[in-house]
Amino acid sequence: MRITGFTYKAAIYCHGCIIQQLTGAPGNGNVEDTLRFYANQAGIDWEDGYSFESDEFPKVIFGYQLDNYETCDHCGDEL
Repeated sequence: MRITGFTYKAAIYCHGCIIQQLTGAPGNGNVEDTLRFYANQAGIDWEDGYSFESDEFPKVIFGYQLDNYETCDHCGDEL
């Protein structure tokens, strides 16, 4: 399944913007590697979305989970 975006602290983010939210730097690079790194630092099992809340760490959004046209809350790009 293709990761379409992320939900984090009551907002929806695209790949680049979620990296920026976590690192404070422009969002480039592999989003999964970045999330895995920061999850390990926080002691979170990133691949088990039931083990943490989206206020603690970003959760993935898959395309089938979106009902309508969705955009990134940070940059406005379509997911």
